Amino acid sequence: MVTIRVVGSVLQSIGILLSLFRLWFRLQIQRLWWEDAWAFIACICSITVLASEWVYLKGDWGVSVVGFWVYSMSFNSVVWAVRMSILYSVARIAHPTQYMRRMVTALSVLFTLMFLAFTAMKLWWFIHDLSWLKRTGFYTRPSPGLPRSMYIYELCTDCLSDAILIFLPVRLLWRVNLPEKQRRMIIAIFFSSIIVTMVSIFRAVSQIMDLLSLVGVATDIQTAFATITCNLLVIATLVYRLSRRLSGPDVPESDSEDDDYTRPFGTRITTQVLTTIDFHTLYCSQAGNQQGAPLNLSHQ
Repeated sequence: MVTIRVVGSVLQSIGILLSLFRLWFRLQIQRLWWEDAWAFIACICSITVLASEWVYLKGDWGVSVVGFWVYSMSFNSVVWAVRMSILYSVARIAHPTQYMRRMVTALSVLFTLMFLAFTAMKLWWFIHDLSWLKRTGFYTRPSPGLPRSMYIYELCTDCLSDAILIFLPVRLLWRVNLPEKQRRMIIAIFFSSIIVTMVSIFRAVSQIMDLLSLVGVATDIQTAFATITCNLLVIATLVYRLSRRLSGPDVPESDSEDDDYTRPFGTRITTQVLTTIDFHTLYCSQAGNQQGAPLNLSHQ
């Protein structure tokens, strides 16, 4: 079982490395946005999950308890931060209308409330009865577990939030006439949401059916796949840019420079000052002075 956890840790490490590369790439092209802020939060929480997991498994009893607390709180933070990042990715690619902004704001508030509600329930369950600190779980470590009702609530919130993230790309594909590049990005978000949903359901079913040998593995897989799919869109954008550049000089650069639909944060909007010249008046003036000499306009 430890070998499987090692594989899960390797997958989590891949997700963390992709997150760091994604943030570096977005910083280099000066396109950091809200989705990148949530990806950064997911990356930090994923690192915390990875470290606290092995503290929980390999530490002594007291240290293991601390590792469990940190692991339990950080895991849900990773998943919900990834969902927020995907949500803002949809808002970035779609046309930034006032309706879209309001809808994304409302959904982000809904996601935050569902996350805080479940976190509060977990804290109450862990604190109201501390007898679990003296009991051993599946890994001969303290593990209180959660009641089935809380697992069902978590499954419902997971399915609801993931269904929203799946419905939004589908709606944009069918209701809005998007350019080809945007359609490809929306499809990438669609498949990312499906992957996160499938892993969430697998973990939730393992918890509801008390399959303790699968819960830890499913948690590792969900964390890894969430962080990987969170960065799928940006990585796909980078691959698209590179493929365009390698296609040759005949490919127009303007088609690939602004392919993520955000304004560089280092740019400023400047006002152009235009000068109007009355050439007829200028010609008549010079003609009168030079008695028919040809007009000679020199650039200063």
